[in-house]
Parts: sequence; C-alpha cells; structure tokens
Amino acid sequence: MTNFPDTTRGWVHKSQLKKGFNPQGYQVLQKRYVTPTYAGNAFHLDSKTKNVYLWDWSHTKKRANLKHYTTQTFGQRHSILVQHNGRKSWYSYVDVTIKGRTVSGYVQTSQLLKGRTPHHAGQNLLFPDEFVGTKDYQQYIRDSKYQKLARSIVNLFPNTPADYGLSRIAAYNYATNDTWFEDAPEPFSTSGYTQFVAFTPIVNYLMTHKTQSNAKKLAAMEKLLAQQGYTPAKRKKLKNYKLGIYVINNLKGGRVDESDNLYKGNWYGLVLAKKATH
Repeated sequence: MTNFPDTTRGWVHKSQLKKGFNPQGYQVLQKRYVTPTYAGNAFHLDSKTKNVYLWDWSHTKKRANLKHYTTQTFGQRHSILVQHNGRKSWYSYVDVTIKGRTVSGYVQTSQLLKGRTPHHAGQNLLFPDEFVGTKDYQQYIRDSKYQKLARSIVNLFPNTPADYGLSRIAAYNYATNDTWFEDAPEPFSTSGYTQFVAFTPIVNYLMTHKTQSNAKKLAAMEKLLAQQGYTPAKRKKLKNYKLGIYVINNLKGGRVDESDNLYKGNWYGLVLAKKATH
C-alpha cells in the first residue's frame, strides 16, 4: 500500500480494501518529469492579491501563500496529476525563497503563468537574464531604489531609451565586473543591433572608482563622454539609437567568501547601438 511520495509501507488484509482510488483526500495519479532547463520551466504569478497556496505533497498543509512572492520566478521540477472528489488537476513542484530559505511544495499549475515574472519591486540584485523584456527592465531602472546610478546615466541620454536586448549585450560584452564571474563570460550575440558605440573608458572608470559617490561618478562620466565627442548637445540630438545599460553598484550578492559572507559586487555596462533593419 503506497502513495506518492512513499512515506509508509506495510501489509493490510485484502478484505479491508476496496479497489480504486480513495475518494477522500488528494490522490496522485501520474507524475511527469520536466526537461532540466530553467528557462523552459519558468513560471510566475500575475496577480498580487489572489491567494495561491504552496502545499505539501498530501495537500494538508499550506507551506506558503505565493501572492507574497510575486517578484520571484519559480522553476518547475516536476508535475503531478491529482484527483480529488472526482476532479483531476495538475500540480507543479516549485521552490520559493522565504527569508533566505528555500521552501518547496506543490501549487496548482492553472494558477501559474508561463515565463519569468515581470514584477521586480524591492529586489536589490537582478542579473541580466532575469527580465521579460524592455518594458519591465525600464520599470526596474525607473522604480528600484538600487538603480539610482542607472537612472542618472539614463538621464544623460534624454532621447535614447534603454533597451533590454542591448542591455544584455552591454552586460556581457561591454562591461567591467568584479564579482559574478571568475572567468570572463561568454560573449553575447549582437544579432539585431548595429553601429555599436562602446564607452570603455567610462565602465573602466566606474570600476576603478567604485567606492565614489554617485555624484562624483556622474561628473567624471560627463567629462569622459565629452572626450568621446558625446557632449550634452550631441546626446540630446541622438536619433534612432538605443541605450544598453546594466548597473550593479556596490550591492551584496553573487559571490561569497570562505565564511559565507556576501561580497559587495559591481557590474557596469554601457553601450549605444541601433536596431538592425532587415
């Protein structure tokens, strides 16, 4: 006599059993394993008000209310088909981080939306691949209290909007980074963009002077931009360019030391380019 997962095994007299699934409780009918690729098994919640519960395997204990974790993207490990009162539903086994601790459980798959979450309020450290597209990336730069320097840099290019695809290129191909890669990252594809303008002196300066105040960094950046020919007047007149920008400015995260203390990390990427026309 077993159910999923196996917790107790033993013997029971045949006369005391009835054939078929127990009409009480939640019965696991089927289990599916997923392809182990995070991007293909990413889910999120869209509503910030609807109760969506994370359950233990027996569906008797609520482990978390996921409406409080709409900024997280959940990776599905496997799914199960569950029967309850004659109704069948698929549940996904996912992880949620609560106060630095990973909590796992089952959530009804129909209550999840496919793909990464577009909600990032209050998150301090987001890596380049953790966004859905340009809209939520721009919102993150605009609203996050940890993106003050990035906002000020965007304001230096008043008619050149930040572009998410180009920002990933800036992060991986045109950046300085002291924390998250022991080796240089693999170059990111530049497909879809052309006429790149790299600001290598600026990202080098920001890394070399990472402990400076934002005001001093911006003053130095304006001088370096002018030296490359990008005066305020020229930046204002830029047409059809997009801005690639990625900034992690003295934030704890990523790498830890031997005592499991988080390092303060810095990552500065900045580039201009145009969308390629085909």
